[in-house]
Amino acid sequence: MAGFTRKMILVCVLALLASPMQSALAAEPNTIEIDVFDNCVYLQDLTSPMGTEALRMTGQVTVHVFFEGLEEGLADDDDGDSLDEVDTEIVELSLSGYSMMNGPVHMRLRTGLQSVGQMEETTDSNTGVLDVPPFGIGTVGSFFDIYFELEIDGQRFYNIAALHWEGLLSEKPAGRLDTYVNSESIQLFDGAGNPTPLYLDAGRFRPNPPVEIDAFDTPLCELEIIDPGGQSYKVPMVGRTVERVFFEGVHEGTAYDDDGNLLDEVQTEMMELNFSGYDSYLGPVLMRLNANIPSMGEMEERTDYNTGILDVPPFFKDGIVDSFFDVSFEIELPGQVLYGQLPLRWIGSLWHKPAGPLTIYENLMDVGLVDAGGNPTGFMIGLTQYRPNPFIEVDLFDTSVASIELQTPKDEQYSVELMGTSTINVFFERDFEGSADDDDNDSLDEVVRSWSSST
Repeated sequence: MAGFTRKMILVCVLALLASPMQSALAAEPNTIEIDVFDNCVYLQDLTSPMGTEALRMTGQVTVHVFFEGLEEGLADDDDGDSLDEVDTEIVELSLSGYSMMNGPVHMRLRTGLQSVGQMEETTDSNTGVLDVPPFGIGTVGSFFDIYFELEIDGQRFYNIAALHWEGLLSEKPAGRLDTYVNSESIQLFDGAGNPTPLYLDAGRFRPNPPVEIDAFDTPLCELEIIDPGGQSYKVPMVGRTVERVFFEGVHEGTAYDDDGNLLDEVQTEMMELNFSGYDSYLGPVLMRLNANIPSMGEMEERTDYNTGILDVPPFFKDGIVDSFFDVSFEIELPGQVLYGQLPLRWIGSLWHKPAGPLTIYENLMDVGLVDAGGNPTGFMIGLTQYRPNPFIEVDLFDTSVASIELQTPKDEQYSVELMGTSTINVFFERDFEGSADDDDNDSLDEVVRSWSSST
């Protein structure tokens, strides 16, 4: 599923009002095209005294393109190099991610400074027209000089030297393969204008990447909650998750080695996560994403059999990919909502894309829980297991019988006999019925069940 782009057309007319002759020679109207990119991906190196970290960010960017006439695509050679060009401007930039070294990261435009750029055709096949599809045949070189505000764990930083994004576009708006890069090191300054030891180094921005959406309607999560007294509670939870995968070409499965380790990888993001469960001591337990911090991740092939392809079925006949998600989450217990002090790093391996019954993600580190003010609560998340696509046996019972006891506000008790249908899901632990493991270390194998419906 590709990134979604919207367009709006505005017409601006400039008039010269100094004299009757100047009014008659009013400037030619310009057309402004507005391109909104909703699924942008930005991979940016952040260097600090602790080292260099690749930030994964997603979000939205809006671009204005100033064509030089009444129609889209009209352009002039204003700089005299025999190539037509148009001016551009980024008017909205909202990208978010998470730094494992520094915390939540948000990038936006700096108020009061324009982030302008240009698109110039690489060959002039049709003078007066920007020679790139859909207006003509060819490509355009494009750049933006960006002035931004970078918020890292609540502290804001700014650039003095412009962040220069430069790329070659195969179509207008940017196509699936089109990428901007920045290669210069940009120092960050604090709000008082003082230099800091933080730098943005190499970066890669993809305005309109192809996006595959994987929705899992019956995932399983086994969550360990540790209370302030050290008591551990293992809570089986069921729900729904949605992941998106940012492939690097027109076709699904296209991937490149962006980090230079000779293995192809793609960026991923956990878009939706909703789990519910019950513990006899804690009561109802809910787990969902923290909407303020994106949950980014990656899939990287374990062996490079076929460069440029993520080597795992169905894109290649064989192979395994190693995957992770940094899951920013919140936990709701009766009467309180708690937040992860750090993301849960879920690590797993996939023998198929999307994940099959054998894939299990686990975290290797306990994560403390804080309240809405960021204060420690003493609660922690211990071991979790996330199985996006478990093998499920659905057992339907057409003639179920139940007996319940009702108690009224006056302490009157009534026994009620019920009959009807019921459906139970059984989550086996491999890709066949009957498979089970000893997950609670009591030397007895077990599986998780959930009551999915009753009438």
